[in-house]
Amino acid sequence: MSFMKKLNTWLSGGKKKDTVRSATVKLKVFNKRLMRQTKKMEMTSKLARDKAVKLRKEGDLDGSKFHARNYLQIKKQARAIDHFRINLESLKVELYK
Repeated sequence: MSFMKKLNTWLSGGKKKDTVRSATVKLKVFNKRLMRQTKKMEMTSKLARDKAVKLRKEGDLDGSKFHARNYLQIKKQARAIDHFRINLESLKVELYK
C-alpha cells in the first residue's frame, strides 16, 4: 500500500465511518510530530556543522567534508518535512471549508 493510501486510511480512521473533526485532530497531532522531528533534525545538523568547523580548524579536511555533507543532507530533509507540514496545514484548512 502506498504512503498516501496509508495516510488516507489513517486519517479516515480505517474502515469505520469518520468525521471531519476527528480527521483534523489527527492531522494536527501528525503535524506536531513532524514539527518535533524537524527540531531534532535541526539540532543534529547543527552538531554536524559544528563538528565540521572544528575538524576544518584542526586540519582534517576529509572528516570536515563528511560532516559538512551530513549537515547539508539533514538540513535539506528538515526543509522537505517543513514543506510537507505546510501542505498538511493547507489540507486542514480545506477540510474546514
